[in-house]
Amino acid sequence: MPASSTMAAIKNGGPFSHFRRTQSLRFPRATTTGSPLGNNHHHPAISSPSSCGVQSANGSGSLSRKGSRNFRSKSSRHRHGSTEALSLLGRMSNSQKIALCTTWRQMRQQQGQLFSLMRKIFMELAQTEPAVKEIFCKADYVDCWEKASGGGPNPASMEEHIRMLIKFIDDLVQFVEGDSETQQIINSSSKCIGQQHAFLSRTSQLSANVWDKLGEIVMEKVCSVECVQKTREAGRAWRTLIAFWTDEIRCGFEGEVKAFSRQDFFKKILKSLSYRRPSTEAAQTPVECQCEELAQKLQRLRATEEYLDELVYGRE
Repeated sequence: MPASSTMAAIKNGGPFSHFRRTQSLRFPRATTTGSPLGNNHHHPAISSPSSCGVQSANGSGSLSRKGSRNFRSKSSRHRHGSTEALSLLGRMSNSQKIALCTTWRQMRQQQGQLFSLMRKIFMELAQTEPAVKEIFCKADYVDCWEKASGGGPNPASMEEHIRMLIKFIDDLVQFVEGDSETQQIINSSSKCIGQQHAFLSRTSQLSANVWDKLGEIVMEKVCSVECVQKTREAGRAWRTLIAFWTDEIRCGFEGEVKAFSRQDFFKKILKSLSYRRPSTEAAQTPVECQCEELAQKLQRLRATEEYLDELVYGRE
């Protein structure tokens, strides 16, 4: 059946009229004629199928069931990479940027309520995630001893996490306001936060799902603030911002955990290949000589990798 006949049958209630068009409902096609904006300009949130890169093989322009990769949320993609900070601005309209910055300034003016809000976020996270509760309990215990001995605050304590989270949101809001100097900070600090917590996957069995849970709690608490609830654009802006840095932190966390796994794998290989036969036994076979040579090469590669890591950390 020709493509035009098939589409006509669907529109007229044919046998295919009841199939599910979930993606079409989420992202409806814009009309090419009679646009209310004039000059055939489409609304930025609703684009034609051809512009989305989902043109069908028959040229009918129908939307794909799976949807375009550009319109899928980052949480539904494989986390092979990380979204750059500049894409955060592309996700927000001007009204959303203004609403975000305005509501954050209002929350910053009420320091007591803001600290109480952030404390509720970490308390709820600790209640739902046993690993987080254990980490904070140990950190608070160590913090008490350090304060008693005249030392500084423990960065692993909940109070320090509250201050660091507020400072981190400050940097994000400044970048949204148009401060280009914070772009490099946003690009590096988001992933760096996840990388700095990666060792907890070994010591405290911290999983990557904790970051998704943290994002859900932050989104719920922030969007319940009175000044955010006043405008719809403010809620949308905050959800976009929180989803952005949650994905960035999780990406850095998972990448560092995989790096740890690779290091363990190479250590096991080196340990197995570093075996030496006693001098009383016969000479090494050709296969053993090759294994020894491979072990030496791996050791040199490992030394080179550590040297490069030191250079990178030294520049940062």
